[in-house]
Amino acid sequence: MPQPGVGEIRGAALLLTVATSILSIQSTPVLINCTFSVFLIMPSETLFDYSHVDLGCTFIDRAGLRKYIDQRGAVEQLDRVCWVNEDRTECVAVREVSDDEWWHDGHIPGNPLLPGVLMVETAAQLSTFLYRYKMEMLDGGVKNFVGFAGINDTRFRSPVAPGDTLTLIIKERKFTPRRILAETQAYIGCENGQLGKLVFETTILGMQLVDVKRQTANA
Repeated sequence: MPQPGVGEIRGAALLLTVATSILSIQSTPVLINCTFSVFLIMPSETLFDYSHVDLGCTFIDRAGLRKYIDQRGAVEQLDRVCWVNEDRTECVAVREVSDDEWWHDGHIPGNPLLPGVLMVETAAQLSTFLYRYKMEMLDGGVKNFVGFAGINDTRFRSPVAPGDTLTLIIKERKFTPRRILAETQAYIGCENGQLGKLVFETTILGMQLVDVKRQTANA
């Protein structure tokens, strides 16, 4: 099922109505009607069952990903792709979180945590890969730059630290030759045949910029 949009509630919303609240003002009782909502953020359902995927498998390594993703150096976030389904609408990938990354000492001293913005960037790069990989099958590939056009429904559910392996799953929701809308979830503690702990989720909009040619396709 599609996930709710921004401002909507995953799961259920509990509406509490306080019908009679008595305040004492100068010893005179005043009757006030007050209505408010308490929102319960429920755990999201897994986008798809990835327990069949061999997480130790390398379908495409970091060097191979450079055919599809333009980021280089310290900004490259994905280490490998483990699996892509036949119609190229679902994918499982891995990002290893190490203690020698550029953000380690500053975010946060004494308690290093992978910045949320890098989790979002990882999801954006994975959506770019999925889009280009599908376009390669449909139209021989994309020569233009693919830009990060927007995010929705982003939630950070648990910290990610050096030593963690971030397993990302992505599912295409909408696709055209110009753009992709895809949901991504990230998990830690995954093992073959066993689902891990959800730590992050978002929906990414990526768009082909027809006036901007790729500069790094062969780099």
